Amino acid sequence: CSRALWLDKGNLLMDGDPKRVMDAYTQYLHTPEERRGQLRDRILQSGTLLPQTGEQRALQLSESCMEYPPQGARISHPEILGEDDQPVTHLEQGRRYQFRYTVTFDAPAREARCGFLLKTQTGLEAAGAVLHLSEHGYSQINRGLSLTITFRFHCQLYPRRYFLNCGVMALRDGAQDYLHRLVDAFTLEVVNPTERNRHGVQPGGMSDLDVSVSIEPRLSV
Repeated sequence: CSRALWLDKGNLLMDGDPKRVMDAYTQYLHTPEERRGQLRDRILQSGTLLPQTGEQRALQLSESCMEYPPQGARISHPEILGEDDQPVTHLEQGRRYQFRYTVTFDAPAREARCGFLLKTQTGLEAAGAVLHLSEHGYSQINRGLSLTITFRFHCQLYPRRYFLNCGVMALRDGAQDYLHRLVDAFTLEVVNPTERNRHGVQPGGMSDLDVSVSIEPRLSV
């Protein structure tokens, strides 16, 4: 499938890449009823639910980014950096990186968690991490608190394209629920210019297992 149409009340809202149309439709379904009219008008005017061009560049969001409505917290300024704190455009297998974003709480929160997830184009969850803020002195979070979260990681993923999601969760009505979430915030290419790991072996699959090999000659009989 290379094309999708979104029709609503006789109007063509979107026409284009299936993933982009489905992501926008999913966001629409998760938007409170009272705000759907506003989003519908925005789609009719611009053909997208993405931020405006200038904002998109500042946040370095991918074109397919889907932002769920904030419900007590807001994620801002997501960025991927190298070890030298400089922005990167791709990940190189075997190198270390940082994923950083700021979370601002608009309401009190308990047992909050911040995390990120890397997934393949088919939706397979490849890698990720969750930070439990309660284990770092933030069991009860007051309104107005702003935290910058930095995840440092060693890229061992096999070269291909990945999508990065990020979100913040907390207890709501006795269960963990998202306060804010960005789906497909970044589209990342993992590359390996040498096509070898540090032991000179060509890795395969989804993750570099840091495979090393040995070769022992055998006497022929």
